[in-house]
Amino acid sequence: MSKKTVKDLDSELTDFKVKFVDLQAKFDKLNKKHEELEKKYDEILENRNFKCSDCDLNFQTVDQLRKHRKSHKSTNGSFQCNECEKVFNEDWKLKSHSKTHRKFPCE
Repeated sequence: MSKKTVKDLDSELTDFKVKFVDLQAKFDKLNKKHEELEKKYDEILENRNFKCSDCDLNFQTVDQLRKHRKSHKSTNGSFQCNECEKVFNEDWKLKSHSKTHRKFPCE
């Protein structure tokens, strides 16, 4: 087992410091890139909107827009309430409306 001299230890320490500084610079560069990508992603999410071409309402998801677009289609009111005879163009609207009969009478 050989003993290291102070000079050898000093040299190893210097090498270690150089490697550490190099790794720290790489980490800082990657961290900055990560922050930039996060910012771009947030901007995309904020600016993402799906606009209805019929009424200019905006929606956050394409699924919300698709569901909304169905409300513009003419179905001649194919869903009619049995209690008040109001007519709806989508079944989910009739189901939602039917719940009001439990709480409020129709006008």
